Amino acid sequence: MAVEVKILSRIISVKNSLFHPEDVYKTTKEKIEALGYTFFEKKHKSKKTQYGTWVYVEFYGIKNRDDFSASRLEVTFTFSDLKPGTYEGKNISQGNCSVVVSCHVIFDKENKYKADPFKNWLFGVYSKTIGRSLLKKKYIVPTVVEYLELYAYIKEKLYLYA
Repeated sequence: MAVEVKILSRIISVKNSLFHPEDVYKTTKEKIEALGYTFFEKKHKSKKTQYGTWVYVEFYGIKNRDDFSASRLEVTFTFSDLKPGTYEGKNISQGNCSVVVSCHVIFDKENKYKADPFKNWLFGVYSKTIGRSLLKKKYIVPTVVEYLELYAYIKEKLYLYA
């Protein structure tokens, strides 16, 4: 069984702000693919409420590092109370947005070490002692760098950087 480790998770929350939900979603998808990840959409729901439109989108990207490891970036958008409008001649929505961005590293994705009890024990000892810095440098640090790039990109698209 593969070992999945959650490295980071952050929440971006925007209340009563102006943004374009479709643009934020599409450009985030393109950014994940530009980082070399394969895009998968898990859920997409929307409904009209008395206060506006509610939209929930959950997706992730997976990038194989090598035969041993893979990285996963997860993004969840929740748009609520969306009301259409215009701002400076552009069609834009006003409402609330909550974004959860997290990154994971999957070790032993092909279950080579879990099949044999001795290999499983050896992998546990190696990953906790000798190979700890190697695993961090080779797998965790590149995942975190890509995660921070995606996180900053989403904040930029929500107009949180002025």
